[in-house]
Amino acid sequence: RVKAFEEKLRQLKRDYERFKRLYEKGVVPARQFEKVETELRAATREYEALKASLEEVSKQKLLVLEKGKVVKELAREIEALNEKLKALGKKKEELELLISYAELRSPIDGFVVKKFVKEGELVRPGQFVYAVYDPSGVYVLVLLDERKLEGVKVGSRARIKLDAFPDEEFEGVVTEINRAVASKFAVIPRDVTAGEFTKVAQRVPVKIKITKGDKRKLILGQGGEVIIEKR
Repeated sequence: RVKAFEEKLRQLKRDYERFKRLYEKGVVPARQFEKVETELRAATREYEALKASLEEVSKQKLLVLEKGKVVKELAREIEALNEKLKALGKKKEELELLISYAELRSPIDGFVVKKFVKEGELVRPGQFVYAVYDPSGVYVLVLLDERKLEGVKVGSRARIKLDAFPDEEFEGVVTEINRAVASKFAVIPRDVTAGEFTKVAQRVPVKIKITKGDKRKLILGQGGEVIIEKR
């Protein structure tokens, strides 16, 4: 539009100069000359307005181009940050995996009864850290005199009285009778190579499962008395 108006403006200026000379010679009337002059002025104002608009559009174009550069730069920064974020996410997963290796998880739900190491100590592979027991698997171990073993069978019922709970009675059932006496696998077995002249009653381990009573109250190693029904 600016270029078209420039051409129009040149034409109007030529008309103006021509009509001006004719007007001065008295060939054309004043009104016709004034009309050409008015058209020239109006076209000049419109041309100036178009030029101003063109300059404004040019400025906006420059701003847009600058913003486009900024946007591209920001896009590159965002891409770099995303790559960094991915790397940090991978590192986070690796650290979480290492932390999971450092956690001690018991395969059973129970109580810690002994701690073998202190915080900060170096633990070797295979070294014991905690001793944990499951109260649901607690049983009574009776070292039964071999002379009282007759009639005791797997499935025999038993009544249990613990010293710690004198007013409370537990019930159980025999689940296992060991096939060897307790002294056979003692840490320091008796030396009988020279023979024995005093008869010693051996004791047989008998395992009793508790079927009645609150087993969670029990503490490992407690003592008491057991009555087993013979069959």
